[in-house]
Amino acid sequence: MRAPARCLGIAAMFLAMPSVAWSQTALLEAVMGNDTDAALAALNDPERNADIDAPGPDGTTALIWAVYNDNELLVGELLSAGASVDSANEFGATPMSEAATVGNAAVIGQLLAAGVDPNAAGADGETALMVVARSGRVDAARVLIEAGADVNARETWRNQTALMWSAAQKHPEMVQLLIEHGAEVDARSAVNQWPRQVTGEPRRMYRPFGGLTPLMFAAREGCVDCARHLIEAGANVNLADPKNVTPLFLAIENFHFDTAKVLLDARRAQIRISGTGWDARLSIPRSTSTRCRAAAGPTGRRPTQHRASKSSRCSSRPAPTRTRSSRCILSGDTSATTVDAISCCRSGRRPCCVRPRRSMCPQCSC
Repeated sequence: MRAPARCLGIAAMFLAMPSVAWSQTALLEAVMGNDTDAALAALNDPERNADIDAPGPDGTTALIWAVYNDNELLVGELLSAGASVDSANEFGATPMSEAATVGNAAVIGQLLAAGVDPNAAGADGETALMVVARSGRVDAARVLIEAGADVNARETWRNQTALMWSAAQKHPEMVQLLIEHGAEVDARSAVNQWPRQVTGEPRRMYRPFGGLTPLMFAAREGCVDCARHLIEAGANVNLADPKNVTPLFLAIENFHFDTAKVLLDARRAQIRISGTGWDARLSIPRSTSTRCRAAAGPTGRRPTQHRASKSSRCSSRPAPTRTRSSRCILSGDTSATTVDAISCCRSGRRPCCVRPRRSMCPQCSC
């Protein structure tokens, strides 16, 4: 009689196992399908004894699926039932990483209240604030920052910050929020020291050198308001990348002339020359050119640049003197004069050449 009793006990155990497995699958499948009623029924039925942290084949739990589906009610119920906020699937996705991708500020607040670290990072060092900054959800970013998220944290792949992400994705409100909370406006991404650009692959490939700042990202993408916020916060408009390319050149190269105007209006932008041959960069300095500065002799005489023509040749003559409020220009007519300097001015629309004695040029009224 003992053997049959023992067999009955083992049979009863095996009969009970499918019920438990079914209850776990029912909860997970209900949450996966975003079926709130079925999920709550499986969660609140004590006879089913559902395991809320039971993972799927790839390790995704019910809480991760609820966050992914942006189901605020299910997220709250699962957290109240004790679901783990630190669970992660085989791809590294966590409840907070999915919440940051969705950008629901309320769900992010629920996870933070349940004990999630606002600075928790993924395998590549990317934090929730970086993900939110890329999506432009200012309300979600504000919740993270108020919870203690580091606005200057860097991911480990390209050493980029949340401010760089927001500028690259053209979110001026996010840029302003991050700046207000102490984001570094001149932070630089990782510099890639590529030994060469040419590889054995048949396809064309460009390897970026990195070293970009938030203002460079804004200039490259043409975000006028992003650039304006960064400049007002003190960003260096002349800070160049490893190839000596400035934000101004990035804006012009990508045909973002409105952004280029913002940079020029800052009165600090300079256009430079860098490189030779195929990668030569445009150069139009705001002040006297480098060639003119180099032409200055030991006497310290200030060289001047011929602006009346397209020539960029320099002269060692002293700069022309201004006459009253008239605008002085350089004249190419040096005939019939032996004086050291010629003062050139405009009287209305008629240019004239004035010698030291005004009576020698009666037609000029300036």
